[in-house]
Amino acid sequence: MLIANIRRTLQEECLVTNGDRMIVGVSGGVDSMVLLHLLHRCVRTLKLTLTVAHVNYRKRGSASDADEALVVAAAERLDCEVVVERPHVSLRGNFQDKARDVRRDFFCRLARRCGAASVALAHHQDDQVETILLHLVRGAGQKGLTGMAKRSLMDGITFIRPLLDLSRDEIMKVAQANRIAYREDASNEDVRYRRNHIRHELMPQLRKLNPRVARSVAQLGKTIAADEELLARLAEVGLNEMTVQSTTSSVWFSREAYLELPRPLRLRSLKMVFEQLAGGKRHLQGDHLQRMDFLATQTGGEKKRYPLPSPWIFERSGGALVIRQETHL
Repeated sequence: MLIANIRRTLQEECLVTNGDRMIVGVSGGVDSMVLLHLLHRCVRTLKLTLTVAHVNYRKRGSASDADEALVVAAAERLDCEVVVERPHVSLRGNFQDKARDVRRDFFCRLARRCGAASVALAHHQDDQVETILLHLVRGAGQKGLTGMAKRSLMDGITFIRPLLDLSRDEIMKVAQANRIAYREDASNEDVRYRRNHIRHELMPQLRKLNPRVARSVAQLGKTIAADEELLARLAEVGLNEMTVQSTTSSVWFSREAYLELPRPLRLRSLKMVFEQLAGGKRHLQGDHLQRMDFLATQTGGEKKRYPLPSPWIFERSGGALVIRQETHL
């Protein structure tokens, strides 16, 4: 039944197309080992070609090497190509964030090299809940509370998360029922990491209040994601209507048309313009958006200027608003 559900998820939610080559990120933990098992069960029906990708950070000595050996052995047993990356990642600072960036870069490079249609990751429902709560604690806006999408684009590569609707308990049951070997990473128990603190200390307390809290939070993320999608489409329509001129280094739009939009759509349109110009290499904070909207909506016709993450600036001049690249004479 689960295999049929995963196959349906892959097809109906357009995560794969028959005949795709796919990179599968496998750490050796139970989540990714189950993902590999389930995807391999879909290989014949969907005509998939799987390439297993493993990152050995070598931070746990022989334990890291044992993780690698397990992944390589599993890939060979399933007749899958396996590629191992052994980067040097400094233990100073936020290791988890740095390791994530290294891992994503490796997956993207490998996908381009292999001509893969997508990279499959083993994030599941409990990961989703932890992500939403992390964003909530950090003060993220509504977009951050949507959590992870089953399908997303990073650096031009499609990442898919077929297990996002499965809980950790359900994944463990699959591993036990199919005798799937996996390894535990001791660092996952270290509550000094925020995610682990949420997993091992906060979530047990929340489950005392509501045993189904994980499903409730995950459903909240889906609801917010649906609302965000609608608001993004409305903001895009509004942006198209108010744009006067657009180049690779500037976007000019009508202040009159901007003021006709509700405030939530105004803020989204500003963010869209900036992301379009900066190409994702710079990011706006909530304070930037609030300040830009304040300058745009103030009474009076005097010219106003507000610096954004370099080299971009926001200007209001008469009936025009512009986000542009600052030029130095």
